[in-house]
Amino acid sequence: MYFCNRQWHIWTYGKTIQYICVIIVLLGAIILPLIMLWFWLATYYVITDDSLIIKYGPFQTNIPLHRIQSLKKTRNPLSSPALSLQRIEIFYDKYSSVLISPEKREMFIKVLSSKCPHMKVSN
Repeated sequence: MYFCNRQWHIWTYGKTIQYICVIIVLLGAIILPLIMLWFWLATYYVITDDSLIIKYGPFQTNIPLHRIQSLKKTRNPLSSPALSLQRIEIFYDKYSSVLISPEKREMFIKVLSSKCPHMKVSN
C-alpha cells in the first residue's frame, strides 16, 4: 500500500511541475511580446530648449544640450533605443554616447544643430 501511495505522490509531483512549466511558457509567450510592443510603440525623442529626451519603453534618458559634443550618422547595429539602422550616434560628456534613429534623420540633425551650435556634426 505504501509503495502505491508513493508512486501516486511522485506522479502528482511530476504533473505539478508540468503545469508550472506550461504556465511559465504561456506567460513568456504573452508577456515577452507585450514588452517588445511597449518598447516599439513607446520609443521617441524630444528636443527641448535645454535637453534631449530619449524615451524607450519604461526607460528615459535626459541629456542636457550643453553636454552634447558631437554627432555622426551611422548604421551601427548595437542594441540601443533605435528602431532602424539609419541611426545617429550622439556623443556627450567625456566617454558617453547613445544611438538613436529618428524618423526624419536630416531634420532632427538640423533642429539639434540649431539648439546646440557648439556641437560638431560628422558623416
